[in-house]
Amino acid sequence: MSSLDSAREFIKQSLKQPWNRGLKTIGLGLIIPIGLTVYLGFVTAREFRIAHLQQIIQNDSGQVNKAAKISALQKLLKTGASLRHVDLQGDNLSGVDLSGANLKGTNFKGTNFKRANLSRADLSRANLSRADLSGADLSGASLIDANLSGTDLKSTNLKGINLKGANLNGVNFSGANLTEINLSMARLNMAKLTKASLYRADLIGANLSRADLSGANLVLADLSGANLSGADFMGANLSGTRLNEANFSKANLKGANLYKAHLIGAHFDSAVLGCYNTGTLEESCTNLMHTLNLTPDQIKSAQNWRQARYSRKLRRELGLK
Repeated sequence: MSSLDSAREFIKQSLKQPWNRGLKTIGLGLIIPIGLTVYLGFVTAREFRIAHLQQIIQNDSGQVNKAAKISALQKLLKTGASLRHVDLQGDNLSGVDLSGANLKGTNFKGTNFKRANLSRADLSRANLSRADLSGADLSGASLIDANLSGTDLKSTNLKGINLKGANLNGVNFSGANLTEINLSMARLNMAKLTKASLYRADLIGANLSRADLSGANLVLADLSGANLSGADFMGANLSGTRLNEANFSKANLKGANLYKAHLIGAHFDSAVLGCYNTGTLEESCTNLMHTLNLTPDQIKSAQNWRQARYSRKLRRELGLK
C-alpha cells in the first residue's frame, strides 16, 4: 500500500470513530430510562395487586364468603407483603393452610383457626387472644411474645413450638402435646394444662400461678425460678424435673410425683402435700423420694407434710418413723 492509500484509510477510520462513539452514548442514554420505566412498572403493578388483595380481605371481613378471603390471603402472602396492617380479627379461617407464612404482628383476635395448618409459621408478636386453635397444627411455629390469652388450644399439635415470653393467661392446653416446648418467661396464669404433655419442656421463669396442671406430664422439664403459687399439680408427674428456686406457695401437690426432682431453694410455704383417692380404691400420695437438695425446713413449711413419701434418710431427718 502506498503512502497516499495509507493516509486515505487513516482519514476514513478517523471519521467513523466519532459516529460509533455517538451511537454508544445514545444507546446507553436510552437503556437507563427504559430499564427504570420497566422496574417502576413492575413495582407499581405489584403494589396495585397487593392493594387489591388487601381490599378483598378487608371488604369480605365478617361476611360468609370464606373461600374468597382465604384465596386472597394466600395470594397476598405469596407476594411477600406483610399482614401487619391487615385486620383479620374474628374471621373464620378454619382449615386454612398458612404453613411457613410470615404472620408477624398480625391481629387474629377471636379468629377461628380450627384444624388450620400453621406449622412453621412466624406468629411473633401476633395477637391471637381468644382465638380458636383447637385441632390446629402449630408444630415448629414461632410465637415469641405473642398474645394468646384466653385462646382455645385443646388437642393442638404444639410440638417443638417457641412460646418464649408469650401471654398465655387463661389458655386451654388440656391434653395438648407440648413436648420440648419453649415456654420460658411465658405468662400462664390460670392456664388449663390438665393431662397435657410437657415432657422436657422449658418453663424457666414462667408464671404458672393458679394454673391447672393436674395429671400433667412434666418429666425432665425445667421450671427453675417459675412462679407456681396456687397451681394445681394433683396427680402430676414431675419426676426428674428441675424446680430450683421455684415458688410452690399454696400449690396443691397431693399425689404429685417429684421423684428425683431438683429442689434447691424451692419454696413450699403453705403448699398442700398428701394423698387423694384415684378412684380405684387406692390413694396416691405426694412422692418426694430421692429428691435432690430438699431440706427438712423446706418440707415443714408445707401443709400435711407428714403424709408424703420420703426416702429413709429424709424421714429420719424429719423425725418420722
